[in-house]
Amino acid sequence: MGGLYLLDVDAWTGAAVETLRLSTKTFTTRPGDTPSNTVYSGRISDSGQLERSLFAGGGISGSPSSSAGAIEFSNADGRLDPWLGYGFDGRAFTLRYLASEKQAIASAVLIMRGTCLRVETPDATKTIRLLIRDRLAALDTALLTTRYAGTTITAGATAEGDADQKDEIKPRVFGAVQNIAPKFVNRFNLIYQVSAGAVSSIVVYDGAVPLTLVGDHATLAALTAATLVPGEYATALGLGLFRLGGSPSLTITADVVEGAPLALRSAARVAGRMLDVLGIPAGDRVAASFDAAHAFNPAEVGIYVDSDASAIEVIGQVLNSVGCGLLPSATGEIELFSLAAPSGTPAATYTRRDLIASGGSLALVGGPDGEGQGIPAWSVVLNYARVWQTMSSGDVAGVVTTERKDYLAKATRQATAQNVATRTARLLASEITIDTLMTSATDAATEAARRLALYGVRRDRMAFPVPIARAVDVGSVVRLQFRRFGYDAGKLFRVIGRTDDFSGRSATLDLWG
Repeated sequence: MGGLYLLDVDAWTGAAVETLRLSTKTFTTRPGDTPSNTVYSGRISDSGQLERSLFAGGGISGSPSSSAGAIEFSNADGRLDPWLGYGFDGRAFTLRYLASEKQAIASAVLIMRGTCLRVETPDATKTIRLLIRDRLAALDTALLTTRYAGTTITAGATAEGDADQKDEIKPRVFGAVQNIAPKFVNRFNLIYQVSAGAVSSIVVYDGAVPLTLVGDHATLAALTAATLVPGEYATALGLGLFRLGGSPSLTITADVVEGAPLALRSAARVAGRMLDVLGIPAGDRVAASFDAAHAFNPAEVGIYVDSDASAIEVIGQVLNSVGCGLLPSATGEIELFSLAAPSGTPAATYTRRDLIASGGSLALVGGPDGEGQGIPAWSVVLNYARVWQTMSSGDVAGVVTTERKDYLAKATRQATAQNVATRTARLLASEITIDTLMTSATDAATEAARRLALYGVRRDRMAFPVPIARAVDVGSVVRLQFRRFGYDAGKLFRVIGRTDDFSGRSATLDLWG
């Protein structure tokens, strides 16, 4: 007997949440199975497909992506008509593959765990479709949602901004940032906010001249009551606030550190705290992958967020700074990946037979954006040490040195790694510029050299389907071995994307190496 897909999906049926069980053919579990003696109704007519990629847009950098898949069910007899009124949105589902009806359900292979989007139908008299999505959907929402009430219209222990600030996003700092423009949240008591979350330190400047810190306070009331004189400031680090002792002369800016000690300010650790803000628990993450990404590149990063940008976008900026990416695993856990040249023992080996059988493709790729016509790069320029609020001469006090003025006038610094020999051999070799959130010149130089080694040689991009039972997940390393393209001895690739065709029982792997 052939294999079958098993779907467990939760739905609000009007009185309670029930688990609906369906399959590609009617199947009853054994008495010793979990669940036991349970019928999976054979109504799945099309198991659908789902595309997942570490990097959207065809490149090898940027935010992750996944497309909403769909599972189609036969409804010619009208038995599924009640589904049109059920609440599937946001409910969990699990799709598994059982190789034979004779096997125990415990031997079924987990294909995907995710959430439902909605029910749709082109013709409900025949079919009903259930749109599904993986755990990435939980990140496709605004990272920050807390907004100012705009109620600070008199002096006192309040920091909600005035009427003009009503409904503005409260900012957050993650990692270490320099020269941000804090929010002026209480004009009567000269209180500013750098972050709606706790921070480790705040250094305040008036016209780029540092002011004197005279103490930290646990509450807003204590901060408001503190005795200060012009040129001084006090903080409430737990609230991300500071208060001035006198009206500013020029532009107020601040350097802010969130996360102490330094090891907590790596891209992996910052991404973890962003997931905390989203309410994604530690148990829904592959902890070992976060530790591995931190070990891969522990460089300090920092970002100041003051908009309703999506979590995918913001976390993508953080991770791309150090050559990492994020994607949910098949079990629905958030997992980090490091984009390094593929190495080590491959999880699978594929031969020319696989390529011929599927009509796979080969492309040469250049830089991280997928462009460059496959020509290696001879130079990599990394932007780092961002000044979040650049300042012109009119914003800066006269006592500030020319060197400091020049620094604050420029948004970023640059670290460059070059290989002139590559340009000699490749007359059209490219120069790649990469924006990062790294803060250290040393770390940026190290990363620029690593990226040059990564993009400065021939890299191949291949895609072809394999039986779903032989497919490996995103992030894995595989070997391709056949007598073409120089692959005679085998070439290692990293899986950076996967498209599952559940009905066709195949998975197209997107490989880079």
